[in-house]
Amino acid sequence: MKHILKSLGLAVGIAAVTAFGTIAQAALVTVAYDGSYDERTEAPGGDYDAIGGLADVGAFDLIGASGGFGNTFSGSLSSPTDSSDVFVIRLGADQTLTGASISFGENITPFNPMFAFPAPSWTLEESSTTPTIFAQTLGYDWMSSPATYTPTFAPIGEGIYSLLIGNGVFGTYGDGFIDYTITFTVESPRISVVPLPAALPLYGAGMALLGFIGWKRKRRQL
Repeated sequence: MKHILKSLGLAVGIAAVTAFGTIAQAALVTVAYDGSYDERTEAPGGDYDAIGGLADVGAFDLIGASGGFGNTFSGSLSSPTDSSDVFVIRLGADQTLTGASISFGENITPFNPMFAFPAPSWTLEESSTTPTIFAQTLGYDWMSSPATYTPTFAPIGEGIYSLLIGNGVFGTYGDGFIDYTITFTVESPRISVVPLPAALPLYGAGMALLGFIGWKRKRRQL
């Protein structure tokens, strides 16, 4: 059994490395995003990896706000049937990624514990210049309750970033799949005074003029 699990682990590891290598060559498919996304109900076939097709990668433009906005991505994993999820996040010119966290094993209980030989990881990468922004191991064998992980990293700005979660031999001893929710906190500058429509000053001047004419008419009647 252990030899089988080790073989599965090697195969999954190779697949994960291949997945990151493929992102640079794949076509990015922009996905409509409103601040939250759940692959189980929104992605084709219930899988991030199916967005756009086998050779494509889903790309999400994150939302920012003054003080930070929490962009969420939910999904589920289990090896070897669905051992990893891969997608891309994009930050605009005025946005900064200031934090990231994952709630992992949301369906894990003492009656449905996790197995891991080894445990999966959560990785965010940018490019060959600064390839790894963070890499976080998730869970452990016989974990019996959900866990939250918050990797540390320096804030990052505009760019395209590749995310991979998986790369291990893992699941639950009950139904197999492990549920998760990722949150990316993005800040952007506070919006200044909203510019008035071009016609509004003219409208105001017109109203003032009408008011002045009416005042003059009343003066004449007196």
